[in-house]
Amino acid sequence: MTNKKELKKKFRIETLKNKEEEKEKRLKLLYSEIVEKCIKLNHYEFEYSCEAYDLLGYEAYYIEINGKRENFITKGLSTEDFDNLLKLGLIELVKEYEIDELTNDEDFRIRYKVRINQINS
Repeated sequence: MTNKKELKKKFRIETLKNKEEEKEKRLKLLYSEIVEKCIKLNHYEFEYSCEAYDLLGYEAYYIEINGKRENFITKGLSTEDFDNLLKLGLIELVKEYEIDELTNDEDFRIRYKVRINQINS
């Protein structure tokens, strides 16, 4: 019986470890994509926004660099991704837009600055 419990515990620990590794890979990919696009455009601030489209609650998340929406390999962007990048010191918060500054469809818009000196960290 104890052996089963130990195996279950080990499995849970391994599952959590794998999820953390996947999260770290995802953040590294997102950060490297942002950095690459910022360098290419020679513009180091970007905006992350969310737009709601219908009553069913469909939302789309966007990253804009220099006023242009960019496509990313990293899909399913979330506010948590950017919170984690902030905590890691890879980006800086520049501005959280007030409600009266948003378009009718936007739920939020946040401007960040990428910290290029963190690329090789």
